[in-house]
Amino acid sequence: MNAFDGALTILGVIVGFVVSGGGSPRLVLSAGVGASLAMGISGAVGAYMAETAERRQQLRELENHLFRSLEGSRIDRAAHQAALWVAFVDGISPALAAGIPIIPFLLVLKGIVVLQVGIIASLILNLVMLFILGIFLGKVSGENIWLRGLLMVGAGVLTALILLALSVI
Repeated sequence: MNAFDGALTILGVIVGFVVSGGGSPRLVLSAGVGASLAMGISGAVGAYMAETAERRQQLRELENHLFRSLEGSRIDRAAHQAALWVAFVDGISPALAAGIPIIPFLLVLKGIVVLQVGIIASLILNLVMLFILGIFLGKVSGENIWLRGLLMVGAGVLTALILLALSVI
């Protein structure tokens, strides 16, 4: 879900850039990197805090059943390692999902492609990311991967349309 948040957030940045009349691709890069970093830190810290709390509660319940402390045990260390891995994944996923679609703006800044191509490439990358996320969720849930992919793309398109509609108000 954090990757979905990252993809939709950066989609909002890109559409906002377009409807504001554009400008320097540095604006999208700065906002995109800032949003990616903030979402990554937020995801990692939030997940770590939540996972640590849940795992400590589970450990306390197990200790109550065993009538002994598990502090420093393999179970205690495994719970800590699991919380770290969850935090890592929850931190890196929105950062990557937001970071990849802004790469075309780096190419624009370097003069490799023109701004219009960068915008289109960025939007396509974003929708591809959403489709891949949908496929992944469909695979995990055992549901139709193509339908899940299209639903995620639909959420992105709907978000962009709402942003475009709001820009004319």
